[in-house]
Amino acid sequence: MINVINYRKKLFGEVIRTIKSGLESGKFTSQRAREIARFMLNNLPKNINTREIFIKVPKFADQYPELVSVSLVARKDYEKLVQEKILPQAQKLISENRFAEATELMQKASKKEINL
Repeated sequence: MINVINYRKKLFGEVIRTIKSGLESGKFTSQRAREIARFMLNNLPKNINTREIFIKVPKFADQYPELVSVSLVARKDYEKLVQEKILPQAQKLISENRFAEATELMQKASKKEINL
């Protein structure tokens, strides 16, 4: 299981880099930067769990295209966790001829119904 506090900090760090870059390049205004920061604070509260992070964050770019890098980080990290933690479990189930359980596990992973 990942450390939620550290992972949340990682995502906020990516947002800060995005905001800083956007302001320096003139791609968005200070008002837009405040909107994005407020959005992040509202949608990544301190009490969020990893499952909620991996459900919410990939959708951030739908509302704020500037957050596409944050969305991509979360998607890649989720895929990596599935490969490291879930795939070996599914492979073990398959080797034990427990196909239905392996299928169910992978379906839950694809629907982000597992708290990693």
